[in-house]
Amino acid sequence: MKPAAFFSILAALFLAPLKPAVHGRRAPDPFAPGDVWCALGDETTHHGDYLALIELFYRTRFPGMSLQVVNAGLHGDTAGSAIGRLAWDVEPHEPTVVSILFGMNDIGRTLYTSGPSSPALEQMRADRIDKFGSDLRSLVARVKSTGARVILLSPTIYDETVQSPAPLNRGANAALARCAQIVRDVANESGAAFIDLHAKMAEANARLQAENPLASIMAANRAEPGPLGHFVAAYAFLRAQNVQGIVSRLVIDLENNVILAADNGVVENVEKSRSSVRFRWTEKALPFPAPEEMRAALKLVPFMEELNQQVLIITGLQPGTWDLYIDKELVGSVTAEQMAAGINLAMTTNTPQYRQAVEIQRLVVRKAELVADGLRSVALVEQRLAPDAERPIDITFMEPLVEDWKSKVGPETLNTPLGRSVSLYLLRKDREAEAAASVRRLTELAELAATPQPHDFELILRR
Repeated sequence: MKPAAFFSILAALFLAPLKPAVHGRRAPDPFAPGDVWCALGDETTHHGDYLALIELFYRTRFPGMSLQVVNAGLHGDTAGSAIGRLAWDVEPHEPTVVSILFGMNDIGRTLYTSGPSSPALEQMRADRIDKFGSDLRSLVARVKSTGARVILLSPTIYDETVQSPAPLNRGANAALARCAQIVRDVANESGAAFIDLHAKMAEANARLQAENPLASIMAANRAEPGPLGHFVAAYAFLRAQNVQGIVSRLVIDLENNVILAADNGVVENVEKSRSSVRFRWTEKALPFPAPEEMRAALKLVPFMEELNQQVLIITGLQPGTWDLYIDKELVGSVTAEQMAAGINLAMTTNTPQYRQAVEIQRLVVRKAELVADGLRSVALVEQRLAPDAERPIDITFMEPLVEDWKSKVGPETLNTPLGRSVSLYLLRKDREAEAAASVRRLTELAELAATPQPHDFELILRR
């Protein structure tokens, strides 16, 4: 690695904490040990990518912290429909925190077509938005009655600007912006925390499309976040929580033989000569490993600068280029000037700390896939085919309902998310208990994998 591959960082970033990103009455508190976070929402939450990113952040930033993340998203759901499933889909988990994300299906996107408008059509659009507001107020009141802290998320964007052949429901995003204001108003009225996903995602999408009009942070259907959209949503969530942005920070003054800072870690056995520096550094957190398919989002939001700083600063080195080794493995090269200014180790992917974080990522992602593709798909079918049935539902009760539904729909319906879930329901339902056990085990393994490890650092001056 050439010296330029390590990016210099500004010391000013570490002199004062970031201020909370308050966009409503109050910003959400960071999750605390023992929290059970239940994410209630539609297909964005059902898919679960932004949930997995947030969970991964907490697993790597706060190793050993007990946090349970519960996906309560259902594809195609609305705020009004969600009220009916609180009793079996949310409350049994006894959540301490419930986040709520709806709007995309509440507005009725089919009402926004390329055809001519009319007073009747405009009234239907207005009625849907008004209903969203009343449903959201009822939903929040019900959730607050359980004692859980409530976080309201404004809806994600509908991308009307991307140059794409996907059907365009012009006006849908303006309707979602109106819903975002309603969410803000409900937060102010109820005292719930508020996170403005809509504004953050709109800003990021505009930044992306300024360089490439064919690109989008949303998926091909314009309505669901793609990988970049999920990353932006996770960033907005974490930034609003004002979580700890420092992975670790070690500042060594060799000239005066002083450790100026050892934030979130323990340094031992510092040895120096004119051509080498050695020490053991045990960090209490790990860098966040941005998934490869999402790394382009790092250009759209200041995630690295604000939330992923693994800082190493060493002053008093002899002028020249120094090779940095961690556990006897060459990590990269840096000049004495760059090391004095500071490097962010989270920016390189070949450290043992980063590899440890990638293993946690693998476990968290696998868990999220099992939940989304298995457990949530089972819940989706049961909600659509038997919304009023007593829970838990037995497979023998569902078998005739599944066969009857499949016999009445055409091939196009079978190819929808609901249709595919119905087609696989009996298989997934039969394995539901096994999948739930695997999810619990993966959570345990992710917690164990995050145990902090000591690492031996060595800087050697090139001859």
